[in-house]
Amino acid sequence: MLKVVGTFVRRSQGCALGRSVRLFSTPARAATYSQHGQPEKVLTLTDQQVDDPSSSQVLVKMLAAPINPSDFNMIEEYTIGPSDDLKIGGNEGVGQVVSVGDGVQGLVEGDWVIPVLPGFGTWRSHALAEEKDVQKIRNDIPVELAATLAVNPPSALRMLSDFEQLEQGDVVIQNCANSAVGQAVIQLANQRGIKTINVNQG
Repeated sequence: MLKVVGTFVRRSQGCALGRSVRLFSTPARAATYSQHGQPEKVLTLTDQQVDDPSSSQVLVKMLAAPINPSDFNMIEEYTIGPSDDLKIGGNEGVGQVVSVGDGVQGLVEGDWVIPVLPGFGTWRSHALAEEKDVQKIRNDIPVELAATLAVNPPSALRMLSDFEQLEQGDVVIQNCANSAVGQAVIQLANQRGIKTINVNQG
């Protein structure tokens, strides 16, 4: 788990309904790359300035972001060459809303959010996002679990739902059961009354 840290400077004057009026842009740091290749060779820690949110945007402070093999695949892209622009690594993670635009209706300061689509760039301290590009989640779960909600649990759900019509009392066998997906399969199957036989890799 990659816990993202950075300097956050904010002044506010007046606060209503969870909305803050910010007077300065936010210093931020991000793991960026401008060309594809091996992550240890192309990733750079970059200082940035994040603007105030516009009417439809929210400013998010990243709380945690995992390192997933798919993150490396996107950086490597299986070919070595220049990228179109500066990109930020990380597909999934969880952040906390620290400021919202005056047109934002469904989010307030303090909400926890996760990206809606991959390629969001979660390996950074702060992100500016359109309200529609993040999804509000509960904030009473461990941060490391919240950061991985978008990939492993949905994968487990689809494995149990897309291939066979499983019913209560059925049995499924899975390998790599000690992985995050495997643990999610066990829990989701248990909720449905489905038994699991689990093979772990040493």
